[in-house]
Amino acid sequence: MNKYCKWMENNPRWLKIVFCISFLNITWGLYRLFDGILRKDVLRIILSVAWILWSGFVGWLLDLLFMIFTDRIFWFK
Repeated sequence: MNKYCKWMENNPRWLKIVFCISFLNITWGLYRLFDGILRKDVLRIILSVAWILWSGFVGWLLDLLFMIFTDRIFWFK
């Protein structure tokens, strides 16, 4: 999990933006889930599972806009 989180953080910006596309947004959902598990934060774990379930509708757009304008995904860091 730790390697996956570091890999996602160290990707170039263009690849992070590609991962924000609707069907690829599961990568950021897993990142949120693994980050919550590594931090042992129950609230983050619950919210990341919810994010994975509804990211196909709205979450991918929020991630995409945040990544383009702020160079980070929606809601973390």
